[in-house]
Amino acid sequence: MVRKNKENIGFIGLGVMGLGMAKNLMKAKRRLHIVANQNRKPVEQLKSAGAVEVATIGEMTGNCQTIILCLPNASISSKIILSMLRELEPDSLIIDCTTIDPKTANSNAIACKEANIRYAGASLAGGQQQSHDGMLGAIIGCPKADFDAVNTILTPCCDVIEYFGDAVAAARTKLISNFLALSTATLVVETMKVAREFNIDWEKFYKVASRGSGNSMSLQRIVPKAIEKDYSGYVFSISHAVKDFEYIADFLKHSEDASAISQLLLSIYLKALNADTGQKNISERLDPDF
Repeated sequence: MVRKNKENIGFIGLGVMGLGMAKNLMKAKRRLHIVANQNRKPVEQLKSAGAVEVATIGEMTGNCQTIILCLPNASISSKIILSMLRELEPDSLIIDCTTIDPKTANSNAIACKEANIRYAGASLAGGQQQSHDGMLGAIIGCPKADFDAVNTILTPCCDVIEYFGDAVAAARTKLISNFLALSTATLVVETMKVAREFNIDWEKFYKVASRGSGNSMSLQRIVPKAIEKDYSGYVFSISHAVKDFEYIADFLKHSEDASAISQLLLSIYLKALNADTGQKNISERLDPDF
């Protein structure tokens, strides 16, 4: 099949991170094709800006030679990639921004190579605000010859794009990055819970702590809002924290001290998930009614 326009980009996964990325691609005049899931709100937003909605992923692969994925987990990523390989034109490019484990990254890369499809792992650093602002960090893993193409496509979404080697190396790097980010955010939440337990004034504590080595982006995202009884500062769900810490704990199982930390934090979020609070954000654990 001859493509009507080789500049078309398909985007699958219009969630917390994906919507902001898609909007910035549209601002950069990229020809975006999108497919709806259950939530139509982001689809309508993008259509109003000029995106083309397709009915199926098969229709997307029939019109796009570049597909960006930003999906909830490794299983969904692999399932969609395998379904696309039968339909994509040879030498098409899949850019997978999903947080996945190294084993899945390896299997995705092998499957794509066997189908003569280019595959790049492009995990993201940053949150909802960074996605909206086009200020994400991208952790790229792909054949070196494909990096320039991936860099060009993701530039409207990211202000830092770094090459780390193959897809497995990028997946490992992303899990280590999330180990740092989620551990720090969890420590901020637990610290503020303890401060409240001992009747320490949050506002005064924040002013002092933010001047010391305990200051962090997590502290700044979570605490000023929490002082005002707004617990939405860290937009990352408990269910996603469980998923990521499961990947992290498995990856770090041979690193004794890091493994112990990741297992402890996983247990915290599993407890919250089992209490049927998985859809709440991790910063909402500061809510006295949580």
